[in-house]
Amino acid sequence: MEKIRNLIDSTYFITKNLLFLMNGNKAHRLFTKFSQMTTRLGLEKFLLDNKDNHKDSLIPISNGAGFNKNVDIPLDFLWHLGFDRVVVGSVTAEPFSGNPEPNIKRFRKTESMVNWMGLPGRGAEHIAENINLYQSKEYLIPITINLTPTPKTTKPLEDLRKTVYFTRDLRNIDRYELNISCPNKDKIINYKEALKEQIEVIESEKRNKQKIYLKVSPDLEEKDIEDILETMYNHNIEGLTTTNTTTFHNSEYINLFLDKGGASGNALYQKSLETQKKFYEKLKDSKLKIIACGGINSKERLIERINYGASEIQIFTPLIFKGPRLIRELRNISL
Repeated sequence: MEKIRNLIDSTYFITKNLLFLMNGNKAHRLFTKFSQMTTRLGLEKFLLDNKDNHKDSLIPISNGAGFNKNVDIPLDFLWHLGFDRVVVGSVTAEPFSGNPEPNIKRFRKTESMVNWMGLPGRGAEHIAENINLYQSKEYLIPITINLTPTPKTTKPLEDLRKTVYFTRDLRNIDRYELNISCPNKDKIINYKEALKEQIEVIESEKRNKQKIYLKVSPDLEEKDIEDILETMYNHNIEGLTTTNTTTFHNSEYINLFLDKGGASGNALYQKSLETQKKFYEKLKDSKLKIIACGGINSKERLIERINYGASEIQIFTPLIFKGPRLIRELRNISL
């Protein structure tokens, strides 16, 4: 099986040139269809299994939100790919079309990306059905629901309540990650009060053993960080994910004026790391956990994020540029 997995990983580098000729949306749909076909034929274990999947990694690794937005990629496929956990979403209660395609721009030379997808999704009820459809019968894969109110909704709290209601009793869902940081949604005027109300809705609807995390922006001001921490301390929050994409398009990595969207990959890494550092310094005496996300594409970057308090990581954009071999490389390291 190890030889077959090596062949699959190598094949990605051969086909990557062709994939990058497509727009990012089409390339992701092609990968999704491959994962569905592999699972339908019962070949995911044969093609993807390897020794690294069967040992504890230095730190749990999951996909970042957006990678498996509607649970179209089967959960077992992602487990055999090397993930310890699956993040679903961002999930909104109602279906939403988002922005017209293409809405992703990849910058291959700098391994960076900008997206202005606008939170498209099929809605919480459909996603719950897909989780049931693709729920593993053999592997206990922990699932995180990354959730946020449907864009343009006039009732954001009821929207969140509905998402939790449809997902809270599904097997292996042990965590909700409230997305308070997407650069492609409307800004909240009273940020602190809105955050408090949204957390309270999730607290009231979730099951007792399910944890709550917050996914934060790398573009926060010091006052924003203080408000977030104060709100977290006043509620039963397990930790935070640092970070989502950034509205800052560093010309060193993004050599095209877009005036929209969130940057990820190498264009995000430094801002994400700096935000993590700020939270880490304030959380040293706290039990709140940190999940690192943003441009983690090497052993060195993984260790750097661990040194600033990360107890888990999420990856997305680096997986596009490095391929599935990256997951095994990150699993197979030690301090």
